[in-house]
Amino acid sequence: MEQVFRNDYLNIQVDQQNSIFYWEWSKETYRMSEDDFLKFSNKILDFVLQNQCKYGIENAINFRFIISPDIQKLIAQQVIEKGRGRFKKLAHIVSSDFVSKLSVEQLWKEYERYNFQEKYFSDAAEARAWVLEEN
Repeated sequence: MEQVFRNDYLNIQVDQQNSIFYWEWSKETYRMSEDDFLKFSNKILDFVLQNQCKYGIENAINFRFIISPDIQKLIAQQVIEKGRGRFKKLAHIVSSDFVSKLSVEQLWKEYERYNFQEKYFSDAAEARAWVLEEN
């Protein structure tokens, strides 16, 4: 995997050979403002559009930012809508922490109507194996 972006909150990598776009949120996300979350969500979108991968893996195990309903709507309109149809499969690796997990799941509910497979995991290796398995 080639690292294409990294800061205190977010690490983005691309595996061109397997057509995987991977992003991982850090535990420092508890310090993010709503503006930061919008900015970095748009940064993810920019890299998704540049790299044209078939599969996405979001690692939100350490995600600590609480996504408000207003931010969910903004992300759905500004980010998810623009990225629709980019992935054939999208795996989410989520924490067992109820609030963080619920926050991530509610955000991605906005994306359900698009034509792709989506699944939640607690293990990165399982998520990767799932996106790469043939249907």
